Amino acid sequence: MGVTLKTLQGRYSAYNYGKDITYQFENSDTLTLINSSIKYGHTDNLEIKPFTFVNDGIQSWGFGGEFGVVYEFRPEYEKMQTKDETGNWVERKDMNKYKLKAGLSLMDLGSIKFKKDPDSYDFTADVYKWNLYPLSVNTIQEWDDTLNNRWPTVDPDNKETFTMNLPMTLNLFVDYYFKHNLYFNVGTSWSPIMKKNYEKLHGVTGMWITPRYENKWFGVGIPMSIGSNSHFDVGLFGYIGPLYFGSPDLVRNLIGSDVRGVRAYAGIKIPIPQPKTFEIMDRDGDGTIDPDDHCIDVPGPIDNKGCPYGDIDKDGVLDNADKCIDVAGPIENNGCPYGDKDKDGVLDNADKCIDVAGPIANNGCPYGDKDQDGVLDNADNCIDVAGPIANNGCPFGDKDQDGVLDKDDACIDAPGPAENKGCPYLDTDGDGVLDKDDACVKTPGPADNQGCPKLEKKEEEIIKRAFDNLEFDTGKDIIRSTSFPSLTELAELLKSKPSYGLRIAGHTDNVGDDAKNMQLSHDRSQAVKNYLVSKGASADAIVVEYYGETKPIADNNTPEGKQKNRRVEMTIIFN
Repeated sequence: MGVTLKTLQGRYSAYNYGKDITYQFENSDTLTLINSSIKYGHTDNLEIKPFTFVNDGIQSWGFGGEFGVVYEFRPEYEKMQTKDETGNWVERKDMNKYKLKAGLSLMDLGSIKFKKDPDSYDFTADVYKWNLYPLSVNTIQEWDDTLNNRWPTVDPDNKETFTMNLPMTLNLFVDYYFKHNLYFNVGTSWSPIMKKNYEKLHGVTGMWITPRYENKWFGVGIPMSIGSNSHFDVGLFGYIGPLYFGSPDLVRNLIGSDVRGVRAYAGIKIPIPQPKTFEIMDRDGDGTIDPDDHCIDVPGPIDNKGCPYGDIDKDGVLDNADKCIDVAGPIENNGCPYGDKDKDGVLDNADKCIDVAGPIANNGCPYGDKDQDGVLDNADNCIDVAGPIANNGCPFGDKDQDGVLDKDDACIDAPGPAENKGCPYLDTDGDGVLDKDDACVKTPGPADNQGCPKLEKKEEEIIKRAFDNLEFDTGKDIIRSTSFPSLTELAELLKSKPSYGLRIAGHTDNVGDDAKNMQLSHDRSQAVKNYLVSKGASADAIVVEYYGETKPIADNNTPEGKQKNRRVEMTIIFN
């Protein structure tokens, strides 16, 4: 950055400024001005015959200044340094050092205060059809006399002095270096017009863009600009060795129709010798000069003192990028081994549920229960439909559509009622009476006898005689001989009817010990069976039952009742 302070010297100065001018030319020689404010002033040493000035020395003094700052962004400044012969680091003069450069400057600040010639003053012009034809002006004094005679009245705000400001200008630019010596520059120059200060000088406001190429011995650029006059200019500049040249408005000068002047420049640049930098070798070409290179024959980065980075844990990740320098790990995890945060045996890089333990088969995530039936999805054969654990999460079916689920159906392929475990009722003996209603499942019989065969009257009489004539010795299981004929007749009946069975049930009265009565009822029933078997009846067809005194059929408080309760009942049965 820099600051310049100036002392200003003023020899001559003049201004003429019209405000709110209303005018009309009747013809080329006749002018009408209506109530127009004219600001007019100059120093008293100004003459124009022709363009001569009275040399009266410095008329007035003033002060001024300028300010500027430039910033350069140098991302690779290390590569642009070398050491001189004394070993000190210095910048290389043969290299561009910036990637981006930006600048700002404020130029021509300041002013000079002058004393106004009394014959120049501010006035209001108001004239009707002023004939300009005879008007002849050769000097400033003649012009002053003309104005004084035409408008002798001085405006009340007229001052005896006036201040002339310098043409203050604000400049901004940005210069960008691409590569291969190519640059791009964009900027603007702005000189404001101060309307309240009519003595103010101002420069040209505009902006430009300039692409260019530069190397040590040759350069060329194409400046393109547009100014406050809306003129678009394209120029050209360049240099070859020490010779430079250029023009900011070359194209307009070549093809424009209103060219009034040409701006061009040329010159010779005389180089100023710089102290010679001591050239230090970089044997391995890695950008680290040999005195600072710890691996002089092996290229390596500057920040590792010219040495290549090692790989202590031999995992393929260089130590400068390895976050776990002593433990091998994959490149994608910056050289660190993957952990197992939830301790489920699935490493975090493969674990889809890093904070919750789960089996390897499910990528480290616990199995869910989508249908909320208590069977996890990995074991659920019906993942979208709830079902019991016993059926692997599937609802039980009803294959035969009988309303009994297969798990409870004893006949899964044949429909049947629930009370028969889903099986159809059978008719084993084929008598037309279903087994559920058949008291004699294996022996056919009519429905009105619950599927059992009806005994003939003769058969019923045989059984009745055997029952009525059956007698035992008192308190014993010995059958009296008087009972043998009727029992023999019963045995003959059983032999003739293989499908007939016999139930023998022994009973006692309540006299004596209960246990002895129970045993006595058993022994008497068994005695009857033994006799019948001895006469040829099948032992398998005879069922013995005994109840002691537990099933009386009469009152045990009377002799008659007790007699009836002491009995052995015999009933024909069928399978």
